[in-house]
Amino acid sequence: MIGLDTNILARHYTQDDPVQSPLCTRFLLERCSETNPGWISVPVICELSWVLRKAYKYPKSDLLKILHIMRQTRGLQIEDEAAFDKALETYPSTSADFSDCLILARHQAHGVTPTYTLDTAASKLEGFVIIS
Repeated sequence: MIGLDTNILARHYTQDDPVQSPLCTRFLLERCSETNPGWISVPVICELSWVLRKAYKYPKSDLLKILHIMRQTRGLQIEDEAAFDKALETYPSTSADFSDCLILARHQAHGVTPTYTLDTAASKLEGFVIIS
């Protein structure tokens, strides 16, 4: 298994750079397979979701499409797939960021509850509590 950094995935999914994007796509196609998948850690998932929404201004629907594609790609291995799947279920119906949904899913899976925050959007998710 090989590790993948956020920038490789961002360049691949956005195709925004004439040199780096094809390089990243070719790398993923040639180096990531079912027998030797590319590992996508939780921090990379959180960073990618933030970069696509905030820096690239992707609408939520486009981010969801990318996250579903990542989940279904056989050459990619997502860390904590159960929490990722739970976050994918929660995210469409909330104003919270995908990373907040993933954080909450991971915390709940480990019996960690509640999760305290200053984020008003995240605090609308059951399991988050805003401090005041």
